[in-house]
Amino acid sequence: MKQTSLKREYETALKYYKQTVWSYIRDTKLVGAQYHVALLAWERLNRAQDCWLKSLPFGDVEAHQTEPDVAKLRPNRLERDECTTPELLATLASPRLGTPKRRSFRDAVEEAHRLLVVARRYVDELPTPEKHENSSIDAHFAGNVTFKQILDRSNVADCFPLFPTVQKRRNNGKLTLRALEQAVKRFGEDSHTSEESRQKIRHVLKEKAISCKLLEEIRWDRFRRHHKS
Repeated sequence: MKQTSLKREYETALKYYKQTVWSYIRDTKLVGAQYHVALLAWERLNRAQDCWLKSLPFGDVEAHQTEPDVAKLRPNRLERDECTTPELLATLASPRLGTPKRRSFRDAVEEAHRLLVVARRYVDELPTPEKHENSSIDAHFAGNVTFKQILDRSNVADCFPLFPTVQKRRNNGKLTLRALEQAVKRFGEDSHTSEESRQKIRHVLKEKAISCKLLEEIRWDRFRRHHKS
């Protein structure tokens, strides 16, 4: 019975990760809150698979051979590297800004200078390459992400959503502030939620900001509820 329950939990975690994370990040690298939430979801899948495989009888190699290699599904982090210079980023970004009107040479130089300053600041803020263990710790203790940031990211086409919708036909498939608040509130009202978590939820609803760890817990709980129904 326990083995069946563990397998079901693993299968749900695999669907959760593939549908709400991997389908968006397969060919890209993430940074900031997106990377932290994706990594926490991957760790959930990794734990679920590990628990299920350990529950199998000794010598049962078929399951180990047929199940996907979770390590290959780990999110890739956007990190600093020697090839990505501020000058290169500024050059690549310039055409994206467009040229709505004719400018003087001085205006063009000033704009290029501002773009280079922004590019340098962006590169300085990128994380340096480090071991997986360190990035895992960072994800668990990452700072808060605001509701506005969640909504902005969730409603961009082909962008990894921090909080995906579960009913694609409602609101044209877009996440609304009301839906986000209701999901957070519902998680706080669940009978399995600890009192400590409920206090955190009340604070989250007041401040309109949430930690990456708690956000991933809620998006997992929401997916699992919808999956069961």
